[in-house]
Amino acid sequence: MSLFDSDISEGDVIFSGWQYMVVVGREGEFVLASPFVTTSEPRHRRDVGVSWTELSEAGLPHPDMRLRGVLCRRRGRAVTRVGVVGEAVLARLRLALDAEMAARAREVPHAPVWSVRDGSGGPVMRRGAVRSMVF
Repeated sequence: MSLFDSDISEGDVIFSGWQYMVVVGREGEFVLASPFVTTSEPRHRRDVGVSWTELSEAGLPHPDMRLRGVLCRRRGRAVTRVGVVGEAVLARLRLALDAEMAARAREVPHAPVWSVRDGSGGPVMRRGAVRSMVF
């Protein structure tokens, strides 16, 4: 089954392997998503705060999580939909993703402009112009 045959779309909360994530777009048979992390993990510069009410509305079992403002790539058929985040959360995440991509482009101008992780957790680099993360 391909991602296009499934009911997974932008804003959906998915579970992939061992991690909860929010889908922000698609790329072929893959979903592009940002992971949820616990508040006990070290803070990343683009982490997005999510209130406990937003977490419960999204169907997440933990009241102490935030979104990491980086992209991961997962196969669409290897994920399970568990809920959906509100538009306010998605808007904050889009801003964080745009800011992170702009910061990475300034820090290393000749490096690949964006990177995601494949299903095995390994890095996958893409070359080209900075792409908007609003899908």
